[in-house]
Amino acid sequence: MKKTTLLLMTLLSLGGFAQTKSTGEVNLSTNVKATLELNNTTTTAKLTLVGPNDRWFALQFGSFANGQGMMAGTDLVYWNNVTLVDAVQQGEGEVPETDTNNWTLASNTNNSPSTGLRTIVFTRPFVTGDGNNDFTFNYADTSIDFAWARRSNAGFTINNHGGTRRFFFECFGGLPESF
Repeated sequence: MKKTTLLLMTLLSLGGFAQTKSTGEVNLSTNVKATLELNNTTTTAKLTLVGPNDRWFALQFGSFANGQGMMAGTDLVYWNNVTLVDAVQQGEGEVPETDTNNWTLASNTNNSPSTGLRTIVFTRPFVTGDGNNDFTFNYADTSIDFAWARRSNAGFTINNHGGTRRFFFECFGGLPESF
C-alpha cells in the first residue's frame, strides 16, 4: 500500500511540472485566428493559424509596440496556399524577403473549422540558428505580441493589404500554462 501511494504521489507531482504553455486561441479578426504553444521540454513552438482558404494571411510575433508591426528586419510567416513561408520584413509597403524555412508541417486542413477557412499547424525549434532572421522563442517570456495581415481579396500574390487589415495584439494569460 505504501509503495502504491508513493508511486501515485510521484506520478501526480510530475504532472504538476508540465512544461507547455499557450496563448490560447487569439481572434485576430473575422476568420483569422492564431494559437502559439511553447513546449519547454522539447524546445518546440507549435503555431496554429486559421484563415481564409482563398488568400494569403500572415503573422508576425515578437515584442513591439502598437504600430510597430512590419518594421524592417523583423520575422514573420505567411501562408501562400502551398506552405508556411518564413520571411523577414523589409519595411512597411515592401514585399518580405524569404529566408531559411525552419517550420515543419504538422497538419493542413481545408474547409476547417468551416467552409471557406483553412487550419494549418506548423512546428519549429525555439532557436533555429538562422541568426537575426528568426524570432527566438523564450519559454520564460510572460507575453508575446502578434501583428497580422491578410490579402483584401482572393489571391496568393503578396500585395498591399490596406491599413484596415493590420492589427496588433499583446497576448497575456493569467494561468501558469498560458502566456
